[in-house]
Amino acid sequence: MEVGNTETSDKGKGPTMAASTRRREAAQKRDTELHASATALLDDVEASTRLAALLGHAPTLMRFSIRNQLLLQTQADEAGIALSDVATYKQWRQVGRQVRKGETGMWIIRPSSRKSEAKDGDASTGRDEQAEDAGRNEETGKPVGFRGMVVFDISQTDDVFDDADQVTVDPETGERSVRVGPVVLSEADANDAKVAREARPTGPAALLGGLRDAAEAAGYDVSTGDVAEIDVDARLLTLPGELTPDTIAPVIDAARRLAASQSKTRKAARTPSAAEDTEEITVL
Repeated sequence: MEVGNTETSDKGKGPTMAASTRRREAAQKRDTELHASATALLDDVEASTRLAALLGHAPTLMRFSIRNQLLLQTQADEAGIALSDVATYKQWRQVGRQVRKGETGMWIIRPSSRKSEAKDGDASTGRDEQAEDAGRNEETGKPVGFRGMVVFDISQTDDVFDDADQVTVDPETGERSVRVGPVVLSEADANDAKVAREARPTGPAALLGGLRDAAEAAGYDVSTGDVAEIDVDARLLTLPGELTPDTIAPVIDAARRLAASQSKTRKAARTPSAAEDTEEITVL
């Protein structure tokens, strides 16, 4: 056996170890840059006004963290996409929608404590998108990292059941189905997936509830008032009882300032050795 040879002994059974290592390092670099970009957006004092306008007509995006809302808005503006609802490639297929060929996705970040979580999957798997991550896995206590994930807006997809040439109808039951990638999807299963998707917390409830949970996890005293206010030094947060056009911008600004504060606190607390082993992760 040749020392230092990383080639697989059986040809055609997969990439070399060296190629795998390069891909992993490239993915880690991409994720680090993505997280840094998301964190930098938290310092944009005009973000609250822009996000308030966006979330006013795209309430489903309120289930995402403030970082991911900013990432989505920035990328959508650059691509000329009017955001309304986003999901992964796999999620759209599950509800009977196919991302059109040639469409470019948008990157978001999500907590990840397992190396195997690098694949495209469910944007809401594990933690809720709004959840505050303390930097440690709640069950194992091990450091939590983050990974980038690609999502597409619904405007970048088509309903697979609209293509009559692709739809198969069962002669006995009349049930419609269509092949979506490697699987055959029935219209009934697609509708069930749509119902489950629409049942998730979204809109004002998701935004206010997620922010309250994140603040309490960070040690803040949270109260209810007429308008959102945050005192980072005193760790006090006031949230409105309901979200209206007049109160949404202050809520988003409070979320932005809370996330930025937590990010800076963790960055200052990390030692050089810890920074090499564990990427900062504060998903808000």
